[in-house]
Amino acid sequence: MTERPTPIQIRDGYPFMVIALDDQGDHHMQIPSALSVSKIVKAMDDAHLAGLVAMRADLDPAQVMTLLKDTGPQLIAGLGALIGTAWRHESLALEATDTGDLVAYGEAVYEEMHGHGYRLEAFLILGMTIIRAIWEHAQFTDEVSRRASFFFPMLARNHSPESTQGSSTLEIPGDSTD
Repeated sequence: MTERPTPIQIRDGYPFMVIALDDQGDHHMQIPSALSVSKIVKAMDDAHLAGLVAMRADLDPAQVMTLLKDTGPQLIAGLGALIGTAWRHESLALEATDTGDLVAYGEAVYEEMHGHGYRLEAFLILGMTIIRAIWEHAQFTDEVSRRASFFFPMLARNHSPESTQGSSTLEIPGDSTD
C-alpha cells in the first residue's frame, strides 16, 4: 500500500459506502458492478463460490476458520478480488494490479493487506460487507421480475395468495422440492 499524494474525492451515496474498521479506520468502497462481480464469480469454481456465498456476518470465528479450511485459498482470493475491485480508500492506494487473472489479483490484494497489518477478521469484514451490499443492490422488484419472466422464465416468482407483503420465492426450472 502506498500513501496517495493527494487524497481522492469520494462521492456521497450509491455506489459508494464506508466500512469502519476498529484498527484501520474508515474504508471507502465502491460497490462493484454486476459485470465486475460476474467476472470474479466466473473465476471461482462452484465449491469456492458456495463458500463465498456462505460468508455471513452471523458466522462465529470457528465457523469462519472451518469455511476457510474447507474452501481453500481460492475463497480468500475471491474476497481479495472483490475488495481490490471495490477499493477507494481516500489516502491509501493498493499496489496490487489486476492483470486479468482475478485469482492472482485477489491473492495479491490479500497478501498486501496482510503485510500492512490487516488481520483476517478485518479482511473478512470488508469482503462480507461488500457481498452484502452487492446482494442488496441486486434484488429485483416484483414488477421487474414479472416483466423479465416474459423473456427469462427462470426469473418468474411464485406468489402465495395469502401474501400481503409482496414476499416471493424464485422459481428455478427443473428444481423440485416435493
